[in-house]
Amino acid sequence: MDNKMKVKKLSLDFGVLIIAAIVYFTYFAVAKHKVELWMILKALIEFLTAFICVAIIEFISIRENRSIEIFSSKTAIIPFCIIFSLNIFSAIILDRFFGLNNSTTGKSNFTIVFLFQLVITSYILISYLFKIKLSSFKWNISKKTFLYIILLFLIINISDLINSLLLNGKIITATGHNYIVWLFISTSFHIFYPALCEEVLWRGILISALRGMRIKNEYCNIIQAVLFGLAHTFMIGTNISFIFVLHTAVQMIWGYVFGKLYFKTKSLVPGMIFHALFNTRYFIV
Repeated sequence: MDNKMKVKKLSLDFGVLIIAAIVYFTYFAVAKHKVELWMILKALIEFLTAFICVAIIEFISIRENRSIEIFSSKTAIIPFCIIFSLNIFSAIILDRFFGLNNSTTGKSNFTIVFLFQLVITSYILISYLFKIKLSSFKWNISKKTFLYIILLFLIINISDLINSLLLNGKIITATGHNYIVWLFISTSFHIFYPALCEEVLWRGILISALRGMRIKNEYCNIIQAVLFGLAHTFMIGTNISFIFVLHTAVQMIWGYVFGKLYFKTKSLVPGMIFHALFNTRYFIV
């Protein structure tokens, strides 16, 4: 792909991400009933971080195998809808009867949360009933791609440092042996859920269905990112409001980045690792 085509794609990326960032800013303005500088900065930093990640994904070559095609099947929309519905149902049940949601899992028993995550992740096996196997997707990752992901993760952490400095006037840091251990455990924990489940469901099954409908890759990515973001309205529990729907713009932003990484590498593993690392977002120096 020549640079002109890459710049054209990056222009689309810019437009998608800036619209999502404006929606993210609107969330703060509506929630607080006023506009303050920190709201603009927070949305701007999120946008710039995602855009830099997308630019790196677009322009830095990782020698992807051009002969490999991303799996496509329009019938994949059926297992997607079933698995997505089960995930939403589980999220509602877990919140209503066990008090478990994205806001409370950190305060809950590790074993219970892990078991529930395994159950939710197991829903992806439903795809086998529709002859869509996990082996239909690529699961490879090279050393260069792994380093590529680490670079993206460092950019996110640098962004968090800047965010902390600008908004709080100080930098919250985590360094040394304890941080490395925590990062390893947390990443391993998040590999199952949400990383494995969400990457297979959104970047794997849904994108396969959309491509099977002959939708262009760029539009496939926009559609899955928007739906991925909106799906997070159910992840905070049953107390859903219009304001929180606006907040899901930040999940749309990063769902878009995860999608770009999937189309670049044509494998689910890089996205899984990046997604798991992303969910451990912490301030480092």
